[in-house]
This record gives sequence, structure tokens and C-alpha cells, in this order.
Amino acid sequence: MAITTYAELQTALTDWADDRGDVSAIESEAVQFAETRLNRELRCREMLTSTDLTPSSGAVTLPADFLGIYAVIEKTTPRRVLQFMGKEAIETKFDTTVSGLACAYTVVGDTLSTAPRATNDIELTYYQKIPSLEANSTNWLLTDHPDLYLEACQLEVYRYLKMDADLSISAERVARMIDQINASEDYGFLGAAAKTNNAGLVF
Repeated sequence: MAITTYAELQTALTDWADDRGDVSAIESEAVQFAETRLNRELRCREMLTSTDLTPSSGAVTLPADFLGIYAVIEKTTPRRVLQFMGKEAIETKFDTTVSGLACAYTVVGDTLSTAPRATNDIELTYYQKIPSLEANSTNWLLTDHPDLYLEACQLEVYRYLKMDADLSISAERVARMIDQINASEDYGFLGAAAKTNNAGLVF
């Protein structure tokens, strides 16, 4: 059976867990915990999105679905790519009370601050949380990698039911699939820029 929706995933989860009746009671929690883990560990190009943010005193609030930064650009002409610096370095190198064309940014909590204080909009490209299946019925990850979704949910079921042997096998499979997706996406970012020497090595 194809797994393309939240409902189909729940059905498959029961089927793959030996059709146990006690699985259905924890399916929603298993999916939520699986998504939490995947958000922590998965980083691939499908998770990237961009949004324009208007700073107030050089600062912007990060989006609610924010996981990590890919690029921060001040929308000037020409556009200015800002470099990350720690808060102490920002405070040491810049007068953070001064407004102007920004050179750097730092993040504290859910706030991104620029230095000098940017007055132009900030284009933030960031890794976005995987859309929750409970709220969206389906998402890109379930479409592209239903095996990972199912295995990650099974892992949570086995953990709840204290099925240690199955848990160990499932955990290894989930870790391997996450590593493979992250590695393939790293290579994909290189695109045509990747070159291969005579030994077949990418450099």
C-alpha cells in the first residue's frame, strides 16, 4: 500500500507493528515524536525557504517554523550578505546603537540582530520545520521518503512498548537513512561545481 497521507501512515504503522491493537492509541504521539527527531537531525534542500523580514532597531523575530540559518542578506543594491558573529564579538567590533548598512548578524533566543543596525529589509533563507502531518495531512517528506517516516514512527512505538530488539534495529535504520539523505543533499548542493579528478575523487 502506498503511504501518501497521515491516515495511510497510521494504518501502515499498525500493520507493520504486527497489527497490535494497542498501537492505534499511541499513533499520533509516535508521529509527533518522530517529527521532532527528524527536525533535529535532518537538513536537506527541501527544508530551505526564504522570507523577507522588516527590522526594528536592527532586529527581527525569527519565524515560528525556524530550525537553522542558511543565509542572511540585507536587501540593498547591491545586496549585502551578512556574516554570523557571536554576541560578544558583535558588541566588541561594532557600536550596536548605530544604524546603517549591516555587516554581521547574531542570534539570541528567537531574535536575529544586525550590526550596524539594518534599516533595510532582511532576506532570511532558513531551514524550515517539517510541516506537521496532523495539521497538513501530507508533506514533502512523506511524499519523498515514506520509508523514513514509517521507520521513525515505528521506532517510537517500539520505545513505548519496550520492544528493545526491534527498537535497536529501527534506530539503526533511521540513523542510516537520515545520514544518507543529508549526504546526498550535501552532494546535490555542489551541482555542476563538483569536479572529479582521475582517481574519481570529488574535490
